This record gives sequence, structure tokens and C-alpha cells, in this order.
Amino acid sequence: MSNVFTLHAEKRWKAVIEYRTDYGSTSVEYHFEDISDLHDLIERGADWNFLVR
Repeated sequence: MSNVFTLHAEKRWKAVIEYRTDYGSTSVEYHFEDISDLHDLIERGADWNFLVR
């Protein structure tokens, strides 16, 4: 497809997840190939109760 470009190491998608910590907020950047992988990345991350956005 000519309208698709890669972001990082041949991955098509990027998500930045922000979590609340005792020291403020912290962001984690994920690069992944399939949008359906986002759910698994969030599940393996920090506790849902600390998810900001």
C-alpha cells in the first residue's frame, strides 16, 4: 500500500500510554504491527487504576 509508512522498526502503530505514579505521571511508548496488539500491551502494563490516558 502506498499510503502506509512505518514508524519504528517496521511497526505500523504507535501508542503512548500515560500512567500515574507516586512521583507524577510517566509515559510509556509502544510500537506494534497490528492494532489488535494494543489490548495485550495495556494488559501487561501497569495497574488499570493508574491509567491516565
